[in-house]
Amino acid sequence: MKKIFFLFSTLFCLYTAANAQFIQTGFRGGLHFNQMNALGWQSNNQTSPFGGVYVNIGKNKLALQLEGLYTTQTVTTDSSFKGLYNQYYNILVDSSKIASLKFNKIQVPVLFTFRFNKKFWIQFGGVFSNDISVINKANFKETATNIIKSKDVSLSGGFWLGITKRLSASARYTQSLNDLNNLESYSTTFPLIDLKKWHNQQIQLGIGIKVF
Repeated sequence: MKKIFFLFSTLFCLYTAANAQFIQTGFRGGLHFNQMNALGWQSNNQTSPFGGVYVNIGKNKLALQLEGLYTTQTVTTDSSFKGLYNQYYNILVDSSKIASLKFNKIQVPVLFTFRFNKKFWIQFGGVFSNDISVINKANFKETATNIIKSKDVSLSGGFWLGITKRLSASARYTQSLNDLNNLESYSTTFPLIDLKKWHNQQIQLGIGIKVF
């Protein structure tokens, strides 16, 4: 599915660039509400800010929006994580209490846009994320990237609403496609195979400021 999406994205990018009639650029920022949908992690939403730039290129009602965003994400263990962690690493001193990891990320949304009119757009596409640093609040002996994968590919969808000529608001829901669980032997050491996959879910509320 990811290969098909990459191919479709590339073709759409080429088509849009070749037939562009308008280009908009600006800044975008707001809040993420993140949730790790996984055994071993708390399911409550963690709030974090994001900010970056966007460019929207299109023709008539179809457009492509590319963004470069910096954001943080905090994930917190629940009471079951100690057993998973110790079972994989055979370490009895770590994860003895509720603990958290804070990830600093770069996200690149690639969104196909249908413009109902100048003020209301529907957007959907992919989000490519990569960790640039991790604050190990849990003091795990293993690095955080040995626990959670540093790269993530997600599907995202939502809307973009023009408020004034330069100010806009947006809301999106994002769901990761790949399994973020990096405990390599987890599937052979833990009996509940159907619970092993870790997926990130996210609701994003943003404000955009058009520059050009």
